[in-house]
Amino acid sequence: MLKNAFIKADKDKSGYLDRKEFKECLRSSGLGFTKREINVMMTEVDLDGDGKITYEEFVPLCFSMLADMMADKMEQAATETEDSIIETILELFDGSEAGDEGGTMVNKNVATSILRDGDLGLTRVQIAAIMSEVKIDKKGMLDYNELAKSCAGVMSALMNVEQQRLLADQMSDMRAHADYGTVLGLNQDQMSSSLDAAFRELDVEGTGLLDQQQVADVVMSTLEGLEAAHYQAVMSLACPDDEGNVWYDDVSEWAFHTVEYLVSGQHAVLSPRAEE
Repeated sequence: MLKNAFIKADKDKSGYLDRKEFKECLRSSGLGFTKREINVMMTEVDLDGDGKITYEEFVPLCFSMLADMMADKMEQAATETEDSIIETILELFDGSEAGDEGGTMVNKNVATSILRDGDLGLTRVQIAAIMSEVKIDKKGMLDYNELAKSCAGVMSALMNVEQQRLLADQMSDMRAHADYGTVLGLNQDQMSSSLDAAFRELDVEGTGLLDQQQVADVVMSTLEGLEAAHYQAVMSLACPDDEGNVWYDDVSEWAFHTVEYLVSGQHAVLSPRAEE
């Protein structure tokens, strides 16, 4: 995952990242780094001071920062309530003026982008899992009040020590199960390769871009048996750009992790619905 993020950011294939490429790499990695964490890493990563960040410099620092992120989340648990998290998320949406004519209905793609850019410390997979729970109408619109509640439930659970213990126990059970590491009968490499091959067949010009409907068609035809909520989560990975095009390698790379997260029991622990 980290290697793919590094390679994707190395646009000139030089084998290293300059500071601008490195910052974009962290923002697009989907690992939930906040702006503060990105700024800290920017000051620490260039170990030899040559302005060039190699993969060998990049990976150890990322792992260290991920460990620090988890510790920070645990510390926040004592002071941050679900209500305060909801308030923070609503402020993000209210400030973006993304709602329809001053209302709280917002396009699903816009909502996903706001969560990704909102400095909430959520990974791409966690955001996709949240999006799987929200009711989206036929026009692709959702109520961001509902989204805020779902998001707060996940974030609150992530900061709860007991939930983390339960999650660890469940994952140990999963690792002992014969089907661990497969989703819909496919392992990570098989799912990624199947999606990538189908996307590239449609991408006759080799741009790396398809429209959202093309991506949806590939996901439905390639991942047969995908549940509706899981499909909704995977499609939340397919955020179009200003011209309506999707970088399909994001879907190829993250689809397996997203569906596995939902079916493995992790989401059952982290979801507010799990307590109902």
